[in-house]
Amino acid sequence: MNHTFAALAFGLAAFTIGGCQNEPRTATEHEAAPVSDTGIEGLTVAKAHLMMPAVAGNPAGLFFDVSYSGTDELTLESADIAQSQATTIHDVVEKDGMTQMVALGPLLIKAGDAVSFAPGGKHVMAMKLDEAVAPGSKVDVTLTFAGGKTAKFTADVMPAGETKMEH
Repeated sequence: MNHTFAALAFGLAAFTIGGCQNEPRTATEHEAAPVSDTGIEGLTVAKAHLMMPAVAGNPAGLFFDVSYSGTDELTLESADIAQSQATTIHDVVEKDGMTQMVALGPLLIKAGDAVSFAPGGKHVMAMKLDEAVAPGSKVDVTLTFAGGKTAKFTADVMPAGETKMEH
């Protein structure tokens, strides 16, 4: 592995983990917005927002709450942000006394479950955002579940360090 690439990857991971743990400066509650016309009855998404990175060019973090009152289990496989060239789903975990960011594999969501994607925990990283993405704008998000089901919603874009929710 190229040492420059390894150093860059390590620095990005360290910055992102630290950035995901920021305490919110504002806490404005959002009404739960049911995800509609997706074919996923009982799935709701609330408090969706994309937090811009503190350093331009670094990944942004997508945070939201998802709840499910349907009857079948859902397995979240991926998240896509239309205004981003790449996205990945991560979780922040403690391992051997250290906080680490790890890729989150398929996430099973059962009837009655509520899952938070929040700073310091599960989150979606958005890399290489379109230039038009700025605080005050919105991004289009698509969650893809096993079997090809999708749920679409919009997320507000917030400045670095601000959030629309308190978890």
